[in-house]
Amino acid sequence: MFDEEPTSPTTSADNSGTSAGKADTSSHHSPTLQVIIIVAILVLVGSVTGGVYAYHRHEHSQAVSACVETVKPLQSALTSLHEQQSAKSTTELVNLDVKKLADKTTHDALVSAMKPVSVTITPCTTTLDTAQLTANTSKNKRAFTRVKTATANLTTAVDKLVASRTLQSRNLLTAEVKSGQQLVKDSQGKVQEQKTLDQLNTALTASNKLAQDKTADYTKLDKQLDELKKAEQSVRDSVEAKRKAEEEAARKAEEARQAQAAAQAAQQAQTYRAQTYRAPAQSYRAPAQNNGGGTTKRIGGSEGSIYKWNGKHATPDDGCRIVGFCN
Repeated sequence: MFDEEPTSPTTSADNSGTSAGKADTSSHHSPTLQVIIIVAILVLVGSVTGGVYAYHRHEHSQAVSACVETVKPLQSALTSLHEQQSAKSTTELVNLDVKKLADKTTHDALVSAMKPVSVTITPCTTTLDTAQLTANTSKNKRAFTRVKTATANLTTAVDKLVASRTLQSRNLLTAEVKSGQQLVKDSQGKVQEQKTLDQLNTALTASNKLAQDKTADYTKLDKQLDELKKAEQSVRDSVEAKRKAEEEAARKAEEARQAQAAAQAAQQAQTYRAQTYRAPAQSYRAPAQNNGGGTTKRIGGSEGSIYKWNGKHATPDDGCRIVGFCN
């Protein structure tokens, strides 16, 4: 018979000891692991929270910067618009007589472009939240766009009105050149001073050249138009002066002619009277006796004239002597 091998009692004991050791170890490490996990979670939560806060802080800072960046350009745009609207050159164009414009609608467009633009610069303070800052940024950008559009419209309106003004000035100068050329033809030989015609011809040459210059502005064209009109007026004055001088000379000549004719007529009348006077021929007829104080005689011709004889000389019956003198 085989002897039975004795069973080792330590096997179960060892196993029991091992299990018990494991149990002790598990119970010893569980609280530590939990703490680690909790700490890790807290760290993670803190990190996330800090990250979120940092992100929001960064967003807010960017919103402030973006909003602030819209303020200065908007202020500059408003200043530029106001300066352009109040400029002397602009106000002069607004007050311009529309008769000086080739297209009168350009004046209406300028008046419309001069209307004030109502905009508000919204604040960009750090006390505002990100959403408010973002909204204000958008408002400032829209306001900037409106101001820039208004400025562009004003610039366009000014340019069009100036072009219309220049065109009208060129048209007026061109028309005046034609009038001046006709005046030169009509005034040949009629001016008191020839130099006025020479000056007009010089002005006509300069005016015609400037009228064809497309780069000339209305100020130059208007100045040349004034000079041309002055030269034309000088010619007209010279023509009038010569006409008056000729009229005065003709009047004096007529007065002299009439005076000379009157003198000649008076001289001729005096000569005629001197040449035609003759003493009347006497014809005597013997007196007839008369009972009155005198004698009546008939002298001359078959009929004769009736005279009275007073013993010394015969006297016409009407009281005049025979020689033509009256008593």
